[in-house]
Amino acid sequence: MSLIALTCQNRRDITLHAGRCRNFLIYTVEGPQISEPRLLELPVESSLQHLSGEGPHPLDGGDLLISASMGQGL
Repeated sequence: MSLIALTCQNRRDITLHAGRCRNFLIYTVEGPQISEPRLLELPVESSLQHLSGEGPHPLDGGDLLISASMGQGL
């Protein structure tokens, strides 16, 4: 099983600025089956640009992150 997260700030399109994104569409892929997306909404302090590296994060365990752009820090 694989977990794929897409940056989707407007809940419709793959969006820019992965570090600032707070809305992600999460897909589970198991063999040829792809789940319906579920929306993951993060509080501002959980956005990727605010990561401190301490403690678990809701995107931990994901296998792939898809975004229209990412800065060098990410």
